[in-house]
Amino acid sequence: MKLWQRVGVLLLLWLCFAQLLNAAMSLSATVDEGFHITSGYEYLRTGELHLFDEHPPLAKALFAWPLFFVPDLPPPEVASDYAKEDLIAVTQETLLAYRPLDRVIVAPRVAAALLTLFLVATLFRYTASLAGPTAGLLALTFCTFDPNFLAHGSLATTDMGATALIFWAIWAGTRWLERPTARHWGIAALLLGLAQGAKLTALMLYPVLGLGALVNAEAQRRRGAEWKSVLFAFAGMASASLLVLWALYSFELRPVPGVLSGLPLPAASHIERWLRLQENLAYGREAFLLGQNSMSGWWYYFPVAFLIKTPLPVLLLGLFSTLHTVYHVLTKYAIRITHYALRITDYASRITFYLFPLLYAAASLTSRLNIGYRHLLPVLPFLYVAVAGSRKYEVGSKRAESRESVPTPRHPLLPYSLLLTALLAWLALGTLRIAPHYLTFFNELVGGPAHGWRYLADSNTDWGQGLKALADYQEQHALGPVRLAAFLFYDPAAYGVDYIPSAPMTGAPPVLPQRFNPAPGYYAISVTALDGVPLPLPSMYDWFRHREPLAQIGYAYHLHDVPAAPTGAGAWIAQCTQPQAPLPTDILDEGFGLSEARYLAFDCEQSWLLPPGRGWYVRTIPPLTGPRRPEDPALDAAWPDWVAETLQPALSLSYVQPTPGALPPFTIWEAAPDALPIPSAAPATSLAETLALVSATQPAQAHAGSSVDVLTYWRVLTPPARPLSLMLHLRDAAGQPIAVGDGLGVPIEQWQNGDLIVQRHQLTLPPETPPGTYHLVAGAYWLDSLERLSSTTGPDIQLAELVITLQ
Repeated sequence: MKLWQRVGVLLLLWLCFAQLLNAAMSLSATVDEGFHITSGYEYLRTGELHLFDEHPPLAKALFAWPLFFVPDLPPPEVASDYAKEDLIAVTQETLLAYRPLDRVIVAPRVAAALLTLFLVATLFRYTASLAGPTAGLLALTFCTFDPNFLAHGSLATTDMGATALIFWAIWAGTRWLERPTARHWGIAALLLGLAQGAKLTALMLYPVLGLGALVNAEAQRRRGAEWKSVLFAFAGMASASLLVLWALYSFELRPVPGVLSGLPLPAASHIERWLRLQENLAYGREAFLLGQNSMSGWWYYFPVAFLIKTPLPVLLLGLFSTLHTVYHVLTKYAIRITHYALRITDYASRITFYLFPLLYAAASLTSRLNIGYRHLLPVLPFLYVAVAGSRKYEVGSKRAESRESVPTPRHPLLPYSLLLTALLAWLALGTLRIAPHYLTFFNELVGGPAHGWRYLADSNTDWGQGLKALADYQEQHALGPVRLAAFLFYDPAAYGVDYIPSAPMTGAPPVLPQRFNPAPGYYAISVTALDGVPLPLPSMYDWFRHREPLAQIGYAYHLHDVPAAPTGAGAWIAQCTQPQAPLPTDILDEGFGLSEARYLAFDCEQSWLLPPGRGWYVRTIPPLTGPRRPEDPALDAAWPDWVAETLQPALSLSYVQPTPGALPPFTIWEAAPDALPIPSAAPATSLAETLALVSATQPAQAHAGSSVDVLTYWRVLTPPARPLSLMLHLRDAAGQPIAVGDGLGVPIEQWQNGDLIVQRHQLTLPPETPPGTYHLVAGAYWLDSLERLSSTTGPDIQLAELVITLQ
């Protein structure tokens, strides 16, 4: 290595570790960390695994050992619920009750950062051995500035520990395939067993390495060499790795209930974790994707997550490297096939190395646990190696030189070095800009971390890590207590948050009171709760989804300042009676929290009622399926066309329950009377001091045989005591009616002074109507006597002239 390369390696390693430490110290405890640390601490102290979850113990133990330097921390086995094997209760009683909480959270995170740094160093070493030190520096740069890698490398969870051990096991296995020495065999067997003790998905390593052994054996057979020894060696390696796994469980031998009729089994605790995982997979987990909530997940969850949370520079470099490799292979085979033909033994190691991420990615498509990009972490080291090693920047070793002595052809269109520099600068700036909130990273395809909550939830956005930032914001702005909605297992006051609990927090009602019309005050809503995870009613905080927050704190909390309701006219709630029945009033009472609301119901297909003051429209809708965008056209389509075309500006979407539950799907729209686009007209014409015609739409022409819609706008002066109907007649020059559009969709019992009624009149023109000019005449008449209400201008109100032409 040259001097500049050595300096670059040291600088990047230092920068990587500095970012990991900064995140470890700046973020509050995430949801899973307390449980992993506690169960890992129990395993180190006692060698037992009474605190049960679906994870093997090794990765947890690798991070929990610093707790031995905290002598006043109560050990898990003294907790009152330890005998019940209740991991949550024991963690809350011991680790999460310790103060200051950072002392027992940050120290394990430092251990995780050290392990991550060791993984980064080995990634550099392996890539450099394949394609030279410059390629190794490129892989090292990816690790240093990939926010997903930094996010989980600074947390004391099983994800990065499993990622490291899986990569090391594959690396060791490929080295053994290339050079089958006893030393390489022993290291591969050891790491293969340790990987099993870190994550259950490491079971995939056996078929991957087994296939590599088969390819290697076939190469030996074709050469006439001994080939069976390769298969025997792999069988011995697999057996030795299982022995390592058994040793992690202290050579445990006991029955597993329901398995093999109660016969004693080795590593019974590991088998029980497999059973627990299968239970979780069968049950599913609350998940969120593209505006949808589900317990069973989606096959496309991880492809979408990978596409929008992987930095765009990495994706572009991956695409470029793939195209370059295809171009390079086609070029070299077209020039000199025999010179570039690779040996079958090379294929064995390459197949082994790249098969695991492909198999793992394929398996993710069937997973029902759609709870985070973190489950794709084991793929990232292989991605870095593949992208960085796709080009040979210099001869990195004699082995590399012997494989390929002809230089890589240049890309025909763009200097690669210029592209690489620009993309790496983009990657670094994008990561440093959001530090230390790496967990919330989303790329530019969805607008960055400020908008990522609309697409994914859980550990992709808020995993509990933003409480320190929230406490700092409260202090800086002197907010006082906030209504806090977050999924946590410890008291946020441990980080100085002054709060009133809101669902799903302990001590809060299970459903937010007045969720359609929240009480005034400050609300800090976790973006995970905003997306309905994990809530009994996923749409509980939908009111906040439709309003811009006062601030986004760490991209994990939306802070809203809900003002007090304006004074003046009383509030009202109107519902459409078509096409489905309205919601019960007791639900509206609970959801709006209004003691004296005025409830209205009318036929939205034919009429509209807009009372003065503050009000809402509630409309049941068909279930919304498929991905939802922030402004979903399906929501606008819930209204009749004439409403959407003319009255939509007076409505703003306030709340959506998109899927059936205890209630049918429905939407709530807040009314803004001042925004109603009333057509200009002559001064209001009064009808018997009951109604005043304010305005009307005025169609200019129509065709014989067609239909014409006309809207009339009426202001209630005095509610009538008798039923009436609003009329609209189309008359010819002789005053004879050609078409009639009478009716009223708002019952008079609901009228109050000042209400605005919009009536839709549908006029069907007879096909035989001759061309000419006709008159639109409006008015009203009493239904019991058919007597017209007199107006200030006579019995009828002349609206406009309508020119009828031939079809």
